[in-house]
Amino acid sequence: TAVRESLRIFQTAGSASGQNAGFSTFAVVASAAGRPEIAAEFFGLADRLNRARGDVVTGAERRRYDAAEAATRERLGEYGFEAAFRALDDWSVDAAIERALTIDLSRSGGSTSRISRRELDVLALLVTGATDEEIAGDLFLSTRTVHAHLGSIYRKLQVNKRSEAVRLALERGLVELP
Repeated sequence: TAVRESLRIFQTAGSASGQNAGFSTFAVVASAAGRPEIAAEFFGLADRLNRARGDVVTGAERRRYDAAEAATRERLGEYGFEAAFRALDDWSVDAAIERALTIDLSRSGGSTSRISRRELDVLALLVTGATDEEIAGDLFLSTRTVHAHLGSIYRKLQVNKRSEAVRLALERGLVELP
């Protein structure tokens, strides 16, 4: 991606402020791509480096950063966010850049490719606002099986709530609105 290429260029040029901006942008992109753990790690790294250098993010960039950080914090919960936020505290900038270069943030890649056909059926009904009991009835499943499918869907999409699963499923084109 362009963000990863920018990080590599800033690394080669030795531009600390460019690297900080690159890490911030990488975190925002990771959040938008549905990779909250990765996003929180790089939000933490960017925060540490910005504080050390006295850099301040302002304007539209600050609003975009704050919105993405808030969304990431909501997805992970406070404890999960703080743990991931501190994960790269001891990493060098070069090691963090190498880590960023190995991460695929494409929306179509990652864990959603493993969602089964039956899980997609459950997701399609979830988007309609159907209850677990209604999903079970429509798909001739027990509610316990529906709960198992939902747990698997949440894990694969890296979400904790029904509404987040619906949002991501629609954003990623996994299902369509009825």
